[in-house]
Amino acid sequence: MAENLKYAFFMDEIVALEKEVHIFLQKHEMLKKEYSDLEKKFEEKTKENELLKLKNKELDEKLKDVAFQGTNLFNSDSLDTENKEEIKQKISELISKLDYHLRS
Repeated sequence: MAENLKYAFFMDEIVALEKEVHIFLQKHEMLKKEYSDLEKKFEEKTKENELLKLKNKELDEKLKDVAFQGTNLFNSDSLDTENKEEIKQKISELISKLDYHLRS
């Protein structure tokens, strides 16, 4: 009878271990899938980041070009003093209007 009790005890232990192994395998598969999904998202975000860096670089270059053209606009001899003053006045009026709208 003692042999049967030992055998039943060991069988119960083996069944419990099998259940735990099965649970661990399921968790492993789930984690492996999550890891795979995260790797895909990481790759997508990396590509998106590279595209955004390129766009940022293009915009910086355009901004430099616009800034350079802007300095040439006011420093060129093509505008006389009267036109420069008129443009400054219009800019000042626009700033005043913006300030008014922002304060209200």
